[in-house]
Amino acid sequence: MKVLKLAVLGLLSLPSLQATIIGGKITDLTGQPLTSNRSVTFSLQNCGNNVPQVLGSSIIVPNTKTVLPNPAGLLTGSIIGNDVIECGTVIGQTYYS
Repeated sequence: MKVLKLAVLGLLSLPSLQATIIGGKITDLTGQPLTSNRSVTFSLQNCGNNVPQVLGSSIIVPNTKTVLPNPAGLLTGSIIGNDVIECGTVIGQTYYS
């Protein structure tokens, strides 16, 4: 019980993250869902050699986020919004490709 309380307190102390919801569908040319061996990767750009962090915190933003489709070929997930990513002293100049 003590471990659970610490985990909950740790989660409550995290700053609110500005997440951008991502979604889509992977299909072939006939509209059939493609699910096996498929993924979409979002790669953070324009941060140089700096470590990307959430503005005002010590949370490090991952350089990539890979989303896998469900059995219907649908993709859903979230990435940290560019407007709250700090690279060195620059804020909001990153983008995903």
